[in-house]
Amino acid sequence: LDELPDPAFHLFPMERYFEIGMPHNPFVKSGRVGSIMTSRGCPEHCYFCTSPEFTGTKFRAMTPQRIIKQIGHLVDNYNIKELQILDDNFTVSYKRVIEICKGISKFGLRITLPNSIRADMPLNRTKRAEMYSAMRESGVEQLGISVEHGDQEFLNQITKKRLDLDEVRATCDLAHEAGILVHAAFMMGFPFETSELREKTAKFAHTLDADSFSISLAQPLPGTPLWGIVEKHDLFMPDFKVNRMTFVNVSIKPHDISPEELKDEAESLNRNLNKMGAARR
Repeated sequence: LDELPDPAFHLFPMERYFEIGMPHNPFVKSGRVGSIMTSRGCPEHCYFCTSPEFTGTKFRAMTPQRIIKQIGHLVDNYNIKELQILDDNFTVSYKRVIEICKGISKFGLRITLPNSIRADMPLNRTKRAEMYSAMRESGVEQLGISVEHGDQEFLNQITKKRLDLDEVRATCDLAHEAGILVHAAFMMGFPFETSELREKTAKFAHTLDADSFSISLAQPLPGTPLWGIVEKHDLFMPDFKVNRMTFVNVSIKPHDISPEELKDEAESLNRNLNKMGAARR
């Protein structure tokens, strides 16, 4: 990716973007937030995700030196105070992450990773702890982890997420030990999802030592296997419009609950989990 030119920030009205103040993660402490994407490609095959369609399944990354230079450009020319790293898989190479973090710590930025990271990278927990420590020293205050579901079999066999839930618990502990806040993201409303499966998600989320949570409703994004399943079984909601999908609306016909009840259940769980998370801080 180093062969690609730098983003043409000078062609955009950057001051207007700072004034509008709507970065990917809206919970900011400064009006001057910069964003960067340091890699492309996702080797996973989660059935609800469009990333493999957009950026492929082969992981490619910019070198740490190139990234440090780009961030320095944002600091020197646009006086950013915060940085949001928007990669789908920022932590694929923990050595690369550590080198990046050591190089950008001098900028004194507040850094978040709103697009989330995998909770099991690297799989070696000692190396993961080392990586989180370097991230915190560079200014990382919060990271997100995409858990998606609380049932291990559903997560592996249906969504194809291939994520060990024990590693999710471990990542919360390791991140907190390093001084980093954790946001955990879950979804409900998958095709044929039963009340028992939803309850497993709720129970697992309640046992998770995260600081904040989001409970989204599954959306059949075009080009994903999930779209194919919904289309095959005629599970689109009657008022479904592909250009009106949001993660707070029911787009897939629920299996054993009304759309209104599903939406209420997700919203109620979201409120309760975030009250729990706020009480811990």
